[in-house]
This record gives sequence, C-alpha cells and structure tokens, in this order.
Amino acid sequence: MVPRSRLYPLIVLHGAACLILLAVVWGAILAGLYIHRAYHLRTSQALAVTLADATAQHMTAALTDIDKTSQALRRAYLRDPANFDRFLRDTDAPQVIFPTFQVSVINAAGFLAYSSGQPVTAPVDLRDRLHYRYHLTSATDDLYISRVVIGRVSNTQSLQFTRKIIDDAGIFKGVIVLSVAHDYFVQFLRSVAIPPDGLVALIGSDGWLRARVNSLDTGVNSVPPSLFETPLQDAPFLDAKRPAAGLYDMPASLEGVQRIGAYQRLAVYPLTVLVMLSREEVNAVSRDILGPFLGGGLLLSGILILGTLLGLRLILKREAAITAMAQREAQLRDLANNDVLTGIANRRYFIDRASVEIARSLRHRRPLALAMLDLDHFKRINDHYGHAGGDAVLQEVVRRIRARLRREDLIGRLGGEEFAILLPETEIEGALTALDLIRLLIAESPFLLPDGQQVQVTVSIGVADLKTEAGYAPEDLDQLMKRADEALYAAKRGGRNRVILDVGPSPFTPHPAKPNPLG
Repeated sequence: MVPRSRLYPLIVLHGAACLILLAVVWGAILAGLYIHRAYHLRTSQALAVTLADATAQHMTAALTDIDKTSQALRRAYLRDPANFDRFLRDTDAPQVIFPTFQVSVINAAGFLAYSSGQPVTAPVDLRDRLHYRYHLTSATDDLYISRVVIGRVSNTQSLQFTRKIIDDAGIFKGVIVLSVAHDYFVQFLRSVAIPPDGLVALIGSDGWLRARVNSLDTGVNSVPPSLFETPLQDAPFLDAKRPAAGLYDMPASLEGVQRIGAYQRLAVYPLTVLVMLSREEVNAVSRDILGPFLGGGLLLSGILILGTLLGLRLILKREAAITAMAQREAQLRDLANNDVLTGIANRRYFIDRASVEIARSLRHRRPLALAMLDLDHFKRINDHYGHAGGDAVLQEVVRRIRARLRREDLIGRLGGEEFAILLPETEIEGALTALDLIRLLIAESPFLLPDGQQVQVTVSIGVADLKTEAGYAPEDLDQLMKRADEALYAAKRGGRNRVILDVGPSPFTPHPAKPNPLG
C-alpha cells in the first residue's frame, strides 16, 4: 500500500501531467482550427480577387467596344444627320455585337431627335435625364454610363452609354445615346463561376448599382427593384483615394447573407466589379472538420495511442484539403490566362507567350509564323442568330482550328471575333498550308447552332513570318502582329475567305563604314 504521504504527490503529479497533456492537446486542436480557418479564408479571398480581376478585364473590353461605337455613331451623325438612319442600317456601319441595343439622338434643347427603335412623331422631353444634364454642363468629352433606366421609347430596362455631340466650332449639338439592354449585363455577370450563394455586381463610382447576380438567382426579375433605388454608401471602393483593388466585407444583404470578397475598379470607366462569397459557405469547411478535431481531442484525453492515430488521420485529411486548395489555385490561374468563352489563351497570356517564342526564334535563328484570323460578316451572325448563336459559332471555330494545330502551336482570342495563331518552328510554306487547311475546315461544312439552325461561316487570315536571316533588322511582337494584321485587311479587301501572306519588311542595309584617315 502506498503511504498517504507519497500518494498525494503521485496524484498531484499525475493530475498535473494530465492537465499538461490536455492543455497541449486542446491547444494544438484550437491552433489547428485557427490555422485551417485562416488558410481557407485567404484562399477564398484569393478566389474573389482573381474572379474580380478577370471580370473587370472582360467588362473593360466590352465597354471599350461600346465607347468606340458611340464615337463612330457621333461622327456619322455630325457628318450627315439626314442619312443617319441609313448609316445605321448599312451592314458595314460600326455596330455593337449585343443582342439588344437602341441608338437615339437628343438635340441641344433636350428633346428626342432620332430613335432607331421607332420614328419620332411627337416631342419627347429628355431634359430631366441625368446623362443630358451631365453633357450639357460638362467641359469634358467622355463616356457617361447611366443608372438602370426605363427607356421612354423602348419602355425596357437598359443602361445608356452617351457622349456629347459637338461640332468643329465646339458648339454643343446634343447627345448620342446607345442603350444596351440591362439583361445583357446580367447575363455577362452570370457567366462568372461564383461559388454557391456568392454574388457578383457592377457598381458605378456614384454608388448606384448597374447589375447584380446572385448564384441562386433564377432570372433578371429575381433582383429586388429596391436595389436600384438607393445608392451604396461608405464602401471603400467608392473612395478614389483608396487602392483600385482590394478586399471588402459586406454587411447582411437583403437575403440576410453576410459576404466577404474583393473589388476591382475599372481603369478607364467609372465602374467597379464586386465579387462576394458567402461567409457561411467560407466557414462551412471549418465547421466540417470541427467534429474530427474534437473527437480527436476527446480520444487523446483518454487514450494517447488512439489520439496519436487520430492525429495522423487528421494530418492526412489536412493534406488532402491542402491538395484540393492547390488544385483550386491552379484552376484560378487557368481562369486568369484563358478566355472565358472559348477556353483558349486570352489576349494577355497570348502576348506573353508569343513574346517569349519570338525572342527564342531570334536568338536561335529559328523559323516562326504568326497569323491573324477574323470571322467574315460576324456581325450579321450576331444580328440574325443572337448572342447565344454568335457564342456557339466562336466556340465551334476554335474547335475546328485546334483540330489542325500541333501541341506546340498557340491560339489566342484577342477580342470579339479576332484570333491570333502562333506557329513556332514553322517555315512560311508550311504555315500557309496549315492555315489554308484551317480555312477550308471552317468553310467546308455549316455550323449547327444550339436551336438546330445551320449557318455557313468563313474566315479571312493574314500571316507574316519572322525574319531571322542576316540582313533583316530584328522584329518584336508588335511589328509582327502589325504585318499579319495588314495581310488580314488585304484578305478582307480581296473578297474574304482567303489566306494572304504579308510580303515582309525590306532587308536592312547598314551604312558603309567610313574610311579611316589614319590608314
């Protein structure tokens, strides 16, 4: 029998050891939960940042097309107002490739002077429109993007893109208005792959919402109208002094959902892309592993061996979670480098890769060819078959092009219906043969659209080869693309559905050395 004088110290010692072990076990459990939650939070925020950046790039490209169109329409109206309607209906006139749009002209007095939707038979007073008042008083000539409005002629919900009309003398003549259906921007945002209960929105620098999509929304009308009636306030992305991109915690929304995410202001236009993830969904992963962590703690408190085995199990589970996170990060990198619609390289990634290949070809004097490819009369396809039909045509064109390319070749979408193809280690004769096979493959059989209709598609291709021989000044990517682009325009002018080779730069002849007077 152990003496009582020795029993008390043993009890205290074993009790202290047990408390120390429990403290270590539960301290490790709480630290693991904290680290895992913090890691998952950072990964989720990185996902929101990547999605916001990619969406902002694509939105900027779309708005640039709209702005170029508005300026082209303004020039046409100033040049010949009487034949402006005829200009709009001309197939070669610049148009925006959206499913629904309307062109209007407001005269200097603030009344509707022209509408492509229907003839102007009665006075329509538009002096109260914010875009008219803005251009009337503004000293700058810039693109104004309206709030979501109901058109007084079309009676549809739209965003209006406007520029002031001024003559050569600088006199204000009115406002050119390009109305794009609000549904187009909703569908644009709906293409962003946000997680469950996530949200992506387009907000103006004035705090007014332009478009918003929740991953659970079923349609345009599922957005509460009150969201377009009150501007957002006190958000960091509305402060021009703040960074153009950052993280943002959104308070509970109308759906009662708290969200975290990221914002990205557009560099040129007064709009911000907001990508938000549900805090509940972000925390769900931490709650999913709470049970195993607690179970492991209870087992470790009673039986250290079983606790050790459980710890190994949790480590393996954590490694699996880290692997899954790494796979998600790889998917995010693909999203940043690839075109959302076609899955091929986007403009930025294509330029980066092509610049590296051109430098390698020049360094090792290896052949290389670059082609610019453009769909013929793609505007007619969009006008006749709609936005979905045009997207289906672009995807099928990419599929047929890939069928004729090698693994080392690179195809990228530069914007709209314009593509670029890089052919490393390829002499110009082989490049012309491969590109003509691509042209034939696209033109030889009609494209089947999702609604069952068929459409015949042809492409024009301009190609230029990199001059690596002695006697030629070294070229960069911009010069090579310019030559291929000029060949593409020659193909268009020559009747389309053809491959044209750029003749290339003239050989570089260095100045003769001056004689040395000293002999």
